[in-house]
Amino acid sequence: MNIVVIGTSYVGLVQGACLARLGHSVLCVDIDESKVARLREGVVPFFEPDLEEIVRSEMQAGRLSFTSKITEAVMIQPAVIFLAVGTPQSENGAADLQYLKAAARDIVAAVQSTALVVIKSTVPPGTSKKVKEWLGSDFEVASNPEFLREGKAVSDFFNPDRIVIGTTSDRAEQLLRDVYSGIFTQVFVMSPESAELTKYAANTFLASRLSLINEVANIADHVGANIKDVEAALGADPRIGNQFLRAGAGFGGSCFPKDVLALDHAAREHGYAPKLIAPIMEVNLGQTERFLQKIYNRFDNIEGRKFSVWGLAFNAGTDDVRESPALRIIEKLLERGAELCVFDPYAMASGRLVLGDKVTFAPSMMDALIGTDALLVLTEWEEFLYAPWNTIAELLSERVIFDGKNFLPHKDLRDVGFEVFGIGLN
Repeated sequence: MNIVVIGTSYVGLVQGACLARLGHSVLCVDIDESKVARLREGVVPFFEPDLEEIVRSEMQAGRLSFTSKITEAVMIQPAVIFLAVGTPQSENGAADLQYLKAAARDIVAAVQSTALVVIKSTVPPGTSKKVKEWLGSDFEVASNPEFLREGKAVSDFFNPDRIVIGTTSDRAEQLLRDVYSGIFTQVFVMSPESAELTKYAANTFLASRLSLINEVANIADHVGANIKDVEAALGADPRIGNQFLRAGAGFGGSCFPKDVLALDHAAREHGYAPKLIAPIMEVNLGQTERFLQKIYNRFDNIEGRKFSVWGLAFNAGTDDVRESPALRIIEKLLERGAELCVFDPYAMASGRLVLGDKVTFAPSMMDALIGTDALLVLTEWEEFLYAPWNTIAELLSERVIFDGKNFLPHKDLRDVGFEVFGIGLN
């Protein structure tokens, strides 16, 4: 099948490359000509395991190509066009649909109306109707939200928990079933509004679990409990499960913060004021402050102190620093006059774009420790877990570690003389 994907950021590029791997002929479109030029050379502009290999192999096989001109889509006469453009958060919390609207106008100008237009971007319920209005009555529109985890996106594409198709059209449903032929999972067909709400609901549920376990961890700090023991016992309950049940210094990324606020805003636009959604973000932001307070309590005066920071990405497996708790923590420490030397195995370039010359970027995790007073571990990269702690104890001027992800071996670290601070761990 001939397919066009508009947008080559995280969602669009994974979608396009993996559809090509399924055997489709895929043209990816992006208005950023420099990005398109890099992609044509097989260079993926962000880190995602296995993605660059798929891009290169599918380009070589002739099934994947890139362009900055939507008019080239006419030549391949696509059966399906996926819209995978950004829907960033606006100042009032709503999803900004300007890029979606611009893409719809480009389609009208360049593509035959026989193509099915599928919204892959995360959008508020009711957006499919708006896109239909922008495209005109000749185009058919469906919703097909993505459920990819950064760092595991390729695996999630080929082994999804479910595929959600939002349409009332038998033709659109069959086209999308054909698109995903070869992927074996449960398929849910529903109205476009239900599909759009499902995406927001999924992210909000997961974010709420993280905020709730963080609340429990904060209680653990006050009552002398150990949140790791609590998490293990809770996770053993099949009604609860152990996914997204780990306390830390807060969550981040391009999806959860934006989507939680967008769902709250969308509900209010339709006359309903949710009671539980906005507090999810209030707890999350407060979690960063509570972690910082542990640092302030340990060191009477932060000004002039030198700290090592391991981890900039919001999660392991990605170079994405958007809404990363690590950056929030770094900025707050800088405001108090601290000096920071930072390292991340994949997110150094992304970090530099945000932090500039306000911190020192170390060439390795061990170099980041030299001449510093304490270590902050803010992303759960595996190489941090198995670091040479006896050597590290000699490099730090004070044997103090702040674990923002609760993933280090605290008992082992204390056995070699470290003070270790986590969230809800006593």
